[in-house]
Amino acid sequence: MLLVAAGLNMYSTQQQSGPAPYGIEKRPKPRGVDFNKLLPVSVGPFKRGTVMPPKGGEDGSVIYQNGATKIYMQFGRSLSQEEVQTSFRLIVSGATSNGRVKPRILVTGRDPSYVKIVDEQSAFFGWTRGLYHFTVDTKLEKDMDAFMTLFPY
Repeated sequence: MLLVAAGLNMYSTQQQSGPAPYGIEKRPKPRGVDFNKLLPVSVGPFKRGTVMPPKGGEDGSVIYQNGATKIYMQFGRSLSQEEVQTSFRLIVSGATSNGRVKPRILVTGRDPSYVKIVDEQSAFFGWTRGLYHFTVDTKLEKDMDAFMTLFPY
């Protein structure tokens, strides 16, 4: 199912007319369960902080930093496509709660699924790749774009 935000407050269903944001559909799928090995130590000028792996049903997290710019990342691995889609629906629900604007782009039910939300306060992107899901959250869209252009998955 493909949903693209027609405006900030309504959705329209459309056929995909172009590639996914950042070309994520062309990127390799991660392999393995050790996120210390999966997540790169650096993504261009962004340096990785301490990886907090997924534990007890909770997503893992890490902060990538370039000077004062911080990219907050959460991640996890599922056992099946059904489970990764369930995790992704929870990501979308969490990202759109608390008064945030509706997604600019939302694609669900396939690999990759993705959501992009940009408002006056922050920029958010969540996506699936194989059995993995990731989110990035930062203050400015340009910083998210710089990071996501270089992130390997």
